[in-house]
Amino acid sequence: MIVLLLVAGFVAFRHSQDGPSTAQEPAPPAEPTEGEQPAVELFASLAVTGEVDRDGYAREAFGEGWLVGPDGCEVRDEVLVEESRVPVTRGADACTVVRGDWSSLYDGYTTPDPEELEIDHMVPLAEAWDSGAGVWPAEQREQYANDTRRPDALLAVTAAMNQSKSDRDPAEWMPPNRDAWCRYVDAWITQKAAWKLTIDPAEREALRNVLTSC
Repeated sequence: MIVLLLVAGFVAFRHSQDGPSTAQEPAPPAEPTEGEQPAVELFASLAVTGEVDRDGYAREAFGEGWLVGPDGCEVRDEVLVEESRVPVTRGADACTVVRGDWSSLYDGYTTPDPEELEIDHMVPLAEAWDSGAGVWPAEQREQYANDTRRPDALLAVTAAMNQSKSDRDPAEWMPPNRDAWCRYVDAWITQKAAWKLTIDPAEREALRNVLTSC
């Protein structure tokens, strides 16, 4: 008993001499989100299926239009604000973006006028429908159409490029600006993986071919 008391007293004395410890164990690193994983890893996780018929698809299946975000403004304006290279000018309603500075990823065209731009869904709505969204509940499809959580899920691009791309996948269309190909394919894969959408064999081959050069 005496020995135990002496040991305890010695420990207490050393602790009082050193002062209270303020060091903390470093927190373990957070698990990477899908958007942080390399595209090549996400690519390997994508399920491959054949093309399906587009029966039942309609734009309205993904909602009637842009949702209003937390700031009280429509998603279109949120994307324009995010992608402008300078602070934007807004209209009298404090939401509508009327001026900024944008560079359209697909063709490199720059403009200060948002009227020249459309918001492109990286993976088009019809393509998403073909890849699994056709069986989702309406609320999930609406959230997909307004996805601002991942970079490049929605892009401000020239109207001409948005209409040229239409609902085609990378086996059928790639941006004329070849410098954008790696970013384009990375964003396509990220979006498909995040929403558990499938790819078809030709799409897989096109994605793989670009990935090998990125």
